[in-house]
Amino acid sequence: MVKINTPPNQSKLIGIELVRFMAAISVLIWHYQMFTYIGETPTNFFRDQQPFYSILKIFYEYGGYGVTIFWYISGYIFFWKYGDLISKRLITAKQFFILRISRLYPLHFLTLLLVATLQFLYFRAHQYYFTYPYNDIKHFILHIFFASYWGLQEGFSFNNPIWSVSVEVLIYFIFFITLFFIKNKVIGNILTVLTSLIFLYLRLKSPIISCLGYFYLGGLMAIIMEKISKYPNVNNIFKNISILMLIAPPLLVYFLNLKHFAFMFLVSYSPAILFYLSNIDLSRNMTKKIEILGNLTYSSYLIHFPIQLFIALLFSYANLTIPFYSPTFFLSFLIASLIAAYFIYEYFEKPMQNRLRKKFLKPA
Repeated sequence: MVKINTPPNQSKLIGIELVRFMAAISVLIWHYQMFTYIGETPTNFFRDQQPFYSILKIFYEYGGYGVTIFWYISGYIFFWKYGDLISKRLITAKQFFILRISRLYPLHFLTLLLVATLQFLYFRAHQYYFTYPYNDIKHFILHIFFASYWGLQEGFSFNNPIWSVSVEVLIYFIFFITLFFIKNKVIGNILTVLTSLIFLYLRLKSPIISCLGYFYLGGLMAIIMEKISKYPNVNNIFKNISILMLIAPPLLVYFLNLKHFAFMFLVSYSPAILFYLSNIDLSRNMTKKIEILGNLTYSSYLIHFPIQLFIALLFSYANLTIPFYSPTFFLSFLIASLIAAYFIYEYFEKPMQNRLRKKFLKPA
């Protein structure tokens, strides 16, 4: 198997794994509302009456931005892990993409088949699909090739949460090509971020442009971390600034009731979180616990909608109303999703990843 040489401070990423897990949880809570959907329309849905709303308000209101945090973190980790390898041409395009496909595709394909089967059964019972309506051959083929959100789609389809990964796959090609040909990572990142901002300013908004910008912002943070880590005094100054950035936005939102929380979070709070958590040292025991949570991220992200669809189908067959506003039902959904994610990671996701890499990657 190809050996990826990572820096000696690999444990520094463990704090970021915690952020990634929380981003996945935020998406699960945000998608909880889909239990109220009839077809693709919410019915009798009152956002502020959802379980534990006073505690989880930020997730119910802004949980969808967890996807953006994924893009931030991906950019950070990719530049940290693959940046020098690609720019110094120590890893080939084949090796890089096999590493990514073996990580993402097996579970994507499994959940695609699962959702296709459950949606077929749901359609037979209701004559309409649950939440995501475009479950036809065209969109199935798009999902097969990770192209479900490349602009070829007519709308949401199958296991739709994979859309963010579909977009990110396109960014992988840009990431590899730019690092392969542009040796100066800082210049490459700044140019890419500025290009994304120009597109957004011109109102050429698209998920691909957004992903590109946030991915490279995360990468820029990784490069900054790499540079200033060589200078402890400078690193401490930035660490103190990041602490201020962690405290200030929530206080401003709380006391001033700012309406631009999402933008503030994405451009200031998220980089500060990445910087601060990549600078903390954790005990070995705590590190192991966070590793377990981090391992649940992708599997929980992909399995939660199939679980929702399965529950909706069961309640439909039993002719019962889903107790959407029940705290017990809400907690049961979250716990079931995380338990399922754990077993999927341990007994499918990780074994399939290792098997594919062993088969298609030659030993270093």
